[in-house]
Amino acid sequence: MAQGAPDSKGIALIAVIIIILITAIAVLGITSFISNALALTTVRASMEQAISAAQAGIYAAIYDYLLDPALPYWTKVTTPQNISGNIYYKVGKDANFLLVSAMAAQRSSRTLINIPLSNINETQSITVNKMKVEWSNFTSTLREIRMGGVSRWSGSSPSGVTITLSSPFTLSPKQFFARGNDNTWRFNNNIPAGAVIIATFIFDPPTGDGSSRKAVLWTSGAGRKNEFSVSATGEARGKIAWKRTVEATYDAGSGVITSWQETEGHL
Repeated sequence: MAQGAPDSKGIALIAVIIIILITAIAVLGITSFISNALALTTVRASMEQAISAAQAGIYAAIYDYLLDPALPYWTKVTTPQNISGNIYYKVGKDANFLLVSAMAAQRSSRTLINIPLSNINETQSITVNKMKVEWSNFTSTLREIRMGGVSRWSGSSPSGVTITLSSPFTLSPKQFFARGNDNTWRFNNNIPAGAVIIATFIFDPPTGDGSSRKAVLWTSGAGRKNEFSVSATGEARGKIAWKRTVEATYDAGSGVITSWQETEGHL
């Protein structure tokens, strides 16, 4: 071999090593891609199973409510219910059991009246200890809240302020207050026909679970009839576990689910 001539065997070895490295990197990349794709597919499947389970919980609660038309009540399901395999759901917060019927709401000068409130839980009492009242299309302050025929708060509050009730409002299982003056909201100015009044009923600890229920009491006329909310959490267990929670609002008067949204607060 002539002095200084390249070593063909050495060059071939280097070429082979480079090819092996390129092949290894390609194999590693493909393997990683496939692994990530499979994991993403599993995550998506778990998410879809969890949301489907939450929806099943919503329908189960409404079915429970409608099961006996003469006694339309339902109960919380705090123990995870197995649907199939590793798919479960839980359903029910305190706020879900406050049925508000504003279909026949009336204005009596400065006072909003004739809005029945009911506890549609078969076994559990619920307690409202705070409230936020919001209104628009008229200028006023809130002067008094009466629920269950008892003054729960009096004072002077602007729109949108969370009020701690001086006398919490407790509804026993299946209890309701439906007389015109049982539940009233009094303002310092007359309520016009075009007013919009929304109340958020808050079930804070220690008497509640921290949930809340927003209801339209007056919106240029009547609100919903026999309306309540339902919250349900679906869970997909397994190698990749996932939870998703859905809250719906059901108008029993028309038999229609009027709202449906996903929330972050799991049961």
